[in-house]
Amino acid sequence: MDRHTLPSALVLLATVISTTTLAAPAAVALGASGDPPAAVTLAPLFSRGGDEDPDVMFGIPCGVAQDADGHVYVLDNQLSEIVMLSPGGEFLRTLGREGQGPGEFQRPNGLVVLPDGSVAAGNMVQARFQMLSRDGVPRGSFALGADGPQEGIVVLYGAACRGGTLLAATATSAFDEATGTIDRIQNLDIYHPDGRLRASLCEAAFTMDFTGKGEIREDDLLRSFLLAHAIGPDGRVYVPRSRDEYAIDVYGPDGVLERTVGRPDYQAPPRTPRERDRLLALADSWNRNSGLDLPLRFAGSEMAVQSLFVDDQGHLFVRHAASGRDLADGVFLRLDEFAPDGRYLGEVPVRAAADPMMDTLDWLGDGRVAIMRGGVLTGLERWRDAAVYWEGEDEVIPEIVVCAWQR
Repeated sequence: MDRHTLPSALVLLATVISTTTLAAPAAVALGASGDPPAAVTLAPLFSRGGDEDPDVMFGIPCGVAQDADGHVYVLDNQLSEIVMLSPGGEFLRTLGREGQGPGEFQRPNGLVVLPDGSVAAGNMVQARFQMLSRDGVPRGSFALGADGPQEGIVVLYGAACRGGTLLAATATSAFDEATGTIDRIQNLDIYHPDGRLRASLCEAAFTMDFTGKGEIREDDLLRSFLLAHAIGPDGRVYVPRSRDEYAIDVYGPDGVLERTVGRPDYQAPPRTPRERDRLLALADSWNRNSGLDLPLRFAGSEMAVQSLFVDDQGHLFVRHAASGRDLADGVFLRLDEFAPDGRYLGEVPVRAAADPMMDTLDWLGDGRVAIMRGGVLTGLERWRDAAVYWEGEDEVIPEIVVCAWQR
């Protein structure tokens, strides 16, 4: 069967029908004991970007990371560069630029700081990582799994590196022009820092019909293991098992499933009109750019597990579908906290001057986190292949605020 290049809008649109976890599930570890966890205050240390910064402007920021010395890096998918900031927030330089040569990017994604101190990001299509020094000097490149040519189109959804573990979410697609279908395999895999495969965690394969005859469901388009995953300081990996289930599989650095934590009684609240309108705008951009009119059906709620991060002590924090609802004054989010042994400790109010419907939160390390102003919308825009018109939303001017995590 002849294979042809799939239009980029369809590459980003296609996703899995089912997810297979390559290990037997462990028992869910529950049962909070003792006092509930203490509330957290995010104390601002510095901010960059926004409408009042004359030196730093972000297009579509799609990743933030911190190195061992406290330098902060922000990857820009639109401008194809990495902004480097000092530990105190001073703008130092940009690393990389748009292009196809050494140290150059095309729609980069997956920002990582490697164990040797190199800063790297992968091109969104074909997923080859370009490595640079802090001074911006190219340090070579690597592909995930193999250096040779790969059949089909590889899309990099995201990557992270911590504790010697490199984690990447990818999808490989091949388009059959004769039938109008796409064969696609999506993976979440653990790699060595040089790109060699260490273990496969999640894999899904499907064939999707792009002739417009069949309905396309939202939960087939944006699967949870591609969007939400985290690495702990010891290299353990945390992955939601499915879209609507509050269950998080915990893998060792070798890819062996160790336990599952979660809240089996959890029910995600119904999606608000604002949340639904955002997906309609995103779907409209896909259809406009592809020239197709694909019938899309949306789920009644957001994903149960929205995002994850693990602090320096190995505590897992979960942002779920209700984390931004029914908040007390001054509270940004309500996160669930799990101990390193998997015990559910309770809900943590996180106090900050931030908007749960607009802003995202990332763990940097050494007790510091990053709030990305407008990160909810810019995160959605990474999945577009055309301009998205957010009707009824305020203009997003991306800004990063680095804060101390105080208890």
